[in-house]
Amino acid sequence: MLESLWTWALVTGLTLLVTYIFGTWTHNHFSKQNVPSLKPIPFLGNIAPIMFRTMSFPDLVSDIYSRLKGHKYGGLYQLMNPVLLLRDPELIKMVTVKDFEHFLDRQVPISEDAEPLFGKALLNLKGEQLTACTVLTGTQLLQNCLQNSGLSGQ
Repeated sequence: MLESLWTWALVTGLTLLVTYIFGTWTHNHFSKQNVPSLKPIPFLGNIAPIMFRTMSFPDLVSDIYSRLKGHKYGGLYQLMNPVLLLRDPELIKMVTVKDFEHFLDRQVPISEDAEPLFGKALLNLKGEQLTACTVLTGTQLLQNCLQNSGLSGQ
């Protein structure tokens, strides 16, 4: 009986240890890069308040933004995925304008199938669709994006 209890305790302990290691495997990404970050919860990252419905998404982003005060950027974790949050307007401008071609594919928060109009918005485009829309300017940009997305009404 005592042997089976020790075996059970050992197996349980090892299972918990492996589960914890798996749940925090990516949670040192920002510390390796010397990027300020918030301490995540295993498996849930920094979005636990959204998962448990104790905070809305805009409130969580505002809270994280304010907790990273004094830094130009910071890291957080969406579940186990590292996400970089930019706070400095100049950095944001550099990423969205000057170095735009390096940041083409982002996570798309709105599915084109679920929401046809907003799913085809400029911020939700990916890859070649996005590149085609950003090469043009002004009226050409609007006309081309509307034609490519099928919203032109023609």
